[in-house]
Amino acid sequence: MTSQFKISENCYLWPTPAGTFFAARNPSPNPMRRLILDLLCRQQTVLLNEDTVARINPDVSLNDTLDTIYQAQKNRLLQGEALSRHLPSGEFIENISEKIETLSSENKAVLADSDGFHISSCGYTLKIAEELAAMAADIWALHKRRVEHIKNEVKLDVNAWGLVDAAGNSQMGFWPLYLGKNHFMLILAGAPQLNQTTFTELVWILSNRYRENN
Repeated sequence: MTSQFKISENCYLWPTPAGTFFAARNPSPNPMRRLILDLLCRQQTVLLNEDTVARINPDVSLNDTLDTIYQAQKNRLLQGEALSRHLPSGEFIENISEKIETLSSENKAVLADSDGFHISSCGYTLKIAEELAAMAADIWALHKRRVEHIKNEVKLDVNAWGLVDAAGNSQMGFWPLYLGKNHFMLILAGAPQLNQTTFTELVWILSNRYRENN
């Protein structure tokens, strides 16, 4: 297919929160997912031109990569910005704690890996945060065993697991994040607030921190 995507000069590629969620919610191979995760593994945003696009994935033709960028932009998963962004500096744990706090309507959150190791938290004592991280490992095991069955047989596209009240309102959500070979669980109290740049920045920081494992 001939790409209709026109390269704009002085345009830096930046995933939207929706694009970041799309890329991290599912481990299935997908050109658009690979593109977004590749962009988030870099320490600064990519200036859009033929040379940089060709280097994003050398195993794919320039035309195919441009088509993928066009489709991502069309679906509002990727956007162009006039100014470049650089990976936030500072202490890893402090950066993560600041990011996850804004993603919960109650400013209570925990980030754990798929083995239940507590990485960062806010709004909870360390004891409670570690207990929630351990619970996340059990939910990960359930997620891996049952998510395909729920998707294919029950016809529900599961993005997260939740604890709800009697009215069905979420009290706490467990959100799996797949970043290459690294898997995380984002635990958010109350309503999730993922539709913000902070979520993209969180995944950006994690992708760079753990990229050597991918």
